[in-house]
Amino acid sequence: GPEAGFRMRRSKQIVGLRTCPVAHPAISRLLEELNRLIRLREIPDYRGKALLHAQVAGSPSDTRLQLLLEGVDGLKFMPDAAMSEVAGRLMALRGVEGVSVQDGGGSIVVLAGPEHAWMRLRGKDLALPAGSFFQSNWSLLPALLDRALELADAQPGEVAADVYGGVGLFGLFLAEAGAQVTLIEIDPRAVDAARMTAAAWGLTSIDYVAAPAEEAVAMLPRLDLAIVDPPRTGLDETTMAALIERDIPRIVYVSCSPITYARDAAQLVRAGYRIHRYELFDFYPQTVHIEGLALLSKVDST
Repeated sequence: GPEAGFRMRRSKQIVGLRTCPVAHPAISRLLEELNRLIRLREIPDYRGKALLHAQVAGSPSDTRLQLLLEGVDGLKFMPDAAMSEVAGRLMALRGVEGVSVQDGGGSIVVLAGPEHAWMRLRGKDLALPAGSFFQSNWSLLPALLDRALELADAQPGEVAADVYGGVGLFGLFLAEAGAQVTLIEIDPRAVDAARMTAAAWGLTSIDYVAAPAEEAVAMLPRLDLAIVDPPRTGLDETTMAALIERDIPRIVYVSCSPITYARDAAQLVRAGYRIHRYELFDFYPQTVHIEGLALLSKVDST
């Protein structure tokens, strides 16, 4: 709509938002630019029936925005001339590198710019397709990643799995450390991006399974290590059972919900695991949400 902001409590009235101190400055700039374009009628007023996903990419010194349009409340976008015109307007905004649209069938179509953005992290570039999940706190992500890799302590020749692997955030760095990695991710576009990144890094010790975790974990080889980064709902029963059955010596658990982590950790403890560390990262300042990181190891039965 013509004004970005929050809805007033128990009302549909919008409390205008010019900037957001929690969001990246590039997104705050985008808010104001979008409001201006809608007021000038240079892009349509979708009256709350469209979402614009903005993903920050590039590097801290060269920020880029990857945009994805998605219809809600019955609005179905089509990659036609009208949408291409909207994409052209958005591409003219400062820092916008690519614009895609999710069509009525759920497919994502690139309208302008490259199909993948690149995210620089720990001196490396990762491919990121529009609409795929990626951790949202760019400034704190390196600390989480460094600590997760430290806890994982992957050694050359070890066999590891990155479950719910996304674009390979953890699995790629495990492979770089010398582990033989299987990346499991249901989104085939994210898997393709991980393949692209691995090729750019010259990695050959990583395999990919584009399937749900509950189907793929049971087919894994013997593992020395697993990193799991499930959605807010946590590990489903089938995946949990498969992980326990495989008797994996070390599990690194990344969680965005302390509640479902506690449920899953309790089940792993009952199955013979010990919690060595549980650490919190304030990924979502000024909210009740927190990112958790845990290391669990299988207790030797002897």
